[in-house]
Amino acid sequence: MTGIGDSSVVRGGRAEILSAVAEEDRQSVSSVLDRVSLSRQYVSSTLQRLEDEGLVEKEGSDDDKREKLYSITSEGQALVDVLNGIYAEA
Repeated sequence: MTGIGDSSVVRGGRAEILSAVAEEDRQSVSSVLDRVSLSRQYVSSTLQRLEDEGLVEKEGSDDDKREKLYSITSEGQALVDVLNGIYAEA
């Protein structure tokens, strides 16, 4: 699991993707893409890494079993809160 102090989370678009997932529970990759200006491939692979790190969780859609929906975990939300605090101070 990734800790709040792990600077790798804030590199590139990772923080942007994590913040986008935090905006609404159970988002598809397409919904996340609507919130960020990054490629589908980058968003998909980053969501997988964030899931592996315990910052987001994935579940199947009730409507379409092929579609995966992402939600932020409590650890992921804690990181977003810290990042928002840092950005607000800047």
